[in-house]
Amino acid sequence: RAERLSPGGATQLLLALAALLDGHAIPGTVFTTSAACRYLAEAGAPAAANPERAWDAVASLERAGLLAIDPASAPPTVRISPVVQAQVQAAMPEGMLDRAAQAAADALLEVWPDDETRPWLAAGLRSCVSSLQHAAGDRLWAADRCHPLLLRAGQSMDGARLTGPAARYWTELAATSDKILGPDSPGTLMVGSHLAQALLATGQAAGAVAWSQWVVANRRRLSGSDHPGTIAARVSLGQAMVAAGQPGHAVTVLDEAAADYERVHGPGHPGTLSARDELAAACQAAGKPADAIQLYRRTLADRERLHGPRD
Repeated sequence: RAERLSPGGATQLLLALAALLDGHAIPGTVFTTSAACRYLAEAGAPAAANPERAWDAVASLERAGLLAIDPASAPPTVRISPVVQAQVQAAMPEGMLDRAAQAAADALLEVWPDDETRPWLAAGLRSCVSSLQHAAGDRLWAADRCHPLLLRAGQSMDGARLTGPAARYWTELAATSDKILGPDSPGTLMVGSHLAQALLATGQAAGAVAWSQWVVANRRRLSGSDHPGTIAARVSLGQAMVAAGQPGHAVTVLDEAAADYERVHGPGHPGTLSARDELAAACQAAGKPADAIQLYRRTLADRERLHGPRD
């Protein structure tokens, strides 16, 4: 029935996409993204590969009773019964599932706002990611990285200060990355860095220190001590050590990191100034206020020279 209302194959393809997301709250814009249109063009519905025709197909699915559109929200929310989703997923050929999963991930990433000023929209997107992960399994992973959507979902939790869920999310993602990509992959190291920060945000400082040490050791081994990622990881390790009540060790780590930042990037580099500020905070925590004052004065002078006294 839906195909007769909107012929050309788009209804079946978009129904497959909807079946992979959270049926309670799918942003309608997902179906009109350039990613969704590209999916339609490549999967056999080129005539419908534009936002207007794609939305017409979604409307036909509603008229056929396969999903519902709530126009009261902005953007409109698409809802689909879990029973229908299960039937669609069971009927999908393997190749179709592969294409739909990638298209869904690309589309969600495309509509994800930078500022997340509407918490309900961000929550719906995160819920869609969870449903997609469950339905797609390892299809969101390539040989050398995960789909960027998986990182965006975790960063959204961090930004919303959902510290407990974020720590659990990054823990699961780190385990999956280690299994699929291996511990030496840059992707696994990136996820490990996010996990360390998430643990720190939940007050699990000891766990944050352990993960930060692991990231530093592997980045140094793979990329060298002067690589920007290695130096940044050492600064993060110093922050975690301060939180874990190890300010003396933190001073040593941050002193070396700040010196390397300055040697590699120069005294006026933002990373150098930030590392020096972290070192000053560690000195203060370690009971060395004179050293902290000297560092803060130096950083203040550099910032005034670079940005002016009114910055």
